[in-house]
Amino acid sequence: MMKPRIWAAALIFLSGYSPLLLIMCFRDFNFQQGSFEHPRTVVALMAIAIASVFLVFVALRSIHSGLPIRIISLRSRATDLVNYSLPYIVSFFGLKLNDPHDMGSLAVLMLLLFILAFRTNSLFINPILACGGYQLFEAECEENGYKKTRDVLVKGEILPGDLCRAELLSTSLLLITTSSSSEHHEYPTVAGAIESEEAKTSDRPCDLMASL
Repeated sequence: MMKPRIWAAALIFLSGYSPLLLIMCFRDFNFQQGSFEHPRTVVALMAIAIASVFLVFVALRSIHSGLPIRIISLRSRATDLVNYSLPYIVSFFGLKLNDPHDMGSLAVLMLLLFILAFRTNSLFINPILACGGYQLFEAECEENGYKKTRDVLVKGEILPGDLCRAELLSTSLLLITTSSSSEHHEYPTVAGAIESEEAKTSDRPCDLMASL
């Protein structure tokens, strides 16, 4: 199964946990002194959090291509976001930025979660993307006359029956770039509508981070 490149996957993963990094920074603030106890670490964590979110949204918004598909049925995967709750709970158990045991333990936990997300192709089950208006669905769709089940990521709403254009981000994930419910374009018939040049790229995932 093809997946995003490892560094791109890490960036997507970090964006999902950027609020956790900010929580850790907030907990390092000393209200009595009016300053952070470990300013260099805080600056590094904030930079990672902000950069990861910014770059992921820039990359997603830069993708405008795609092949025609028709949505047959949808199932929301929003409930899967609960998987992100565990590391946030950990942050409230006296985690200290200057304690190598705490930071090492957190690093091991985050590495394990990243490996699981990467292996199971669930990187896009991401609360930051959800806050940005992106929704993740499991969809049955028609592509070039064939019915397939894929995960689809869409900004806004889509409904069964909608004609869309979608870019393949990985083997089982489509990014909806336009849809008939929000864009009033004339779409070709799904079956047999793909030109020969498009057909050559229909099974090649888009490099999500190509614009970064």
